[in-house]
Amino acid sequence: MSVYHLWENRFREEIALDRGLNKKNDLLNQHMADLAKIRHDILKCRGVATSKNSGKCVDLRWFNVGDEIFIQDWMVYEFMEAFGLVYPGSGELDPDQIRYKFHGIVQSPVELRAEVAEDLLFGEIRSLSGRPVQLDSLRDIFKGFEFYVDGPGGGGTARGVDVFPVEGNDKAATLVAYAGRDFVQKVRDGRASANLPLGASVPRVETRRAVPTRWTRGPEVVAEALAPVGHWYDLEPYEQAIGTWLPLVSDVGDMYEGQLRAAVHGPRDRRRLLLTLSLDETVAAHVKGRQAQLYVPLDLHG
Repeated sequence: MSVYHLWENRFREEIALDRGLNKKNDLLNQHMADLAKIRHDILKCRGVATSKNSGKCVDLRWFNVGDEIFIQDWMVYEFMEAFGLVYPGSGELDPDQIRYKFHGIVQSPVELRAEVAEDLLFGEIRSLSGRPVQLDSLRDIFKGFEFYVDGPGGGGTARGVDVFPVEGNDKAATLVAYAGRDFVQKVRDGRASANLPLGASVPRVETRRAVPTRWTRGPEVVAEALAPVGHWYDLEPYEQAIGTWLPLVSDVGDMYEGQLRAAVHGPRDRRRLLLTLSLDETVAAHVKGRQAQLYVPLDLHG
């Protein structure tokens, strides 16, 4: 309701005049028109979608007639995407650096420590699901990747060097990162601490989006994506990937996998994509326990 109020009573006229239009009603936007219909049902129809209002939405087809109206996170994300915005905007990853395959839950953030080497930091990553850590997959994303490590006492920049197995434990691995002698010395002296959130960064490159999921039932989630204007999602790769495991990241830094169960386009065009994924019971419980939001990285075309 607040968003529509600001649009109608302030920004619509400003934008219209800036574009050389005569008055605010000359500036038309279907998403705002749909939002007005949903707002009317909230204010005048006790929060229930009606055939005269929400049922006539063109782009924001979130509710069927008779549904009780609840605005969810994924709806906010879809609304922002329509205006070319990405949410949340916490960091960048190159597309080639997020094509990984993990099994179960990987601990994160990883606390890095200073050992004998003067310019290297070390950290241990472990699987929380009981499955072996996939060393090759971790190397693909970690080697050469520059990241910012932060903690009490200040932060610094580090670059991934390699991932090594832990002898006698296939459910753990050692990360080695180059961080520079001065910062490593601060960590060694206790004047700084370094923490690496492995999966916290979501892609913001033009051809890739991280789409939030929503829970449906049990350990099952649905990612519903709306591509920005001029872009679209190719369904074929996802249809061929039914039954395989797709990478997931969370907003608190954990990395997961979800088994793809279904993939369909939206009701109108290729801009909308719906993916249904199932999670391990352990993964689902861990995510819900941490109250974390899951994201699915998707490739855009156009």
